Parts: sequence; C-alpha cells; structure tokens
Amino acid sequence: MIFDHGDFSRAERDQVRAIGARDAANVRFMYVQITEDEARRRLLNNRQSLQRYDVRDDDFELVLRIFQPPVDEVQVEVIQDLETELARLR
Repeated sequence: MIFDHGDFSRAERDQVRAIGARDAANVRFMYVQITEDEARRRLLNNRQSLQRYDVRDDDFELVLRIFQPPVDEVQVEVIQDLETELARLR
C-alpha cells in the first residue's frame, strides 16, 4: 500500500513507523529533496496547470515553518531528481 502523506515532522514519521511495525508492514519514506525556491516554483506552476490539488498559501507557509528534514532516519530514500526517479520506476 502507498500512503501519500506529508509527514512533515520526525514525530509524524515515527508514528507511521510504529503503526507499520505493529502491523508488520514494510515502511519506506521517499524524500524529494528540493529547495524552498523550487517548491514555490512548483506551487505557482501547478496553479497554472491545475494538475494537482492547490495548496493554500497559509498551508504552504506552515509546512515551511514546521518541516523537519529526515536526517539520519531509517527507512528514508532521498531523491535528488524526481524526474529521473519517476523514469526509473516506469
């Protein structure tokens, strides 16, 4: 099963790991590492293309404030180039 969710803090990711361990599920996080500028560019591009659900400005700013990168965490795959990774998975 794929659970597509933000899990912006270490505590949220630890909670997902605990649920997975309880149910003997294989838990993996995919961390797409991008800059804040790139995230803003994608947000604005999406508002033009309407390919994804729009994220409100206040929600976007909240995530920027609370996000904790998954540094030194287990079960995390860091993706530097999303397009390359998507091509690999196809």
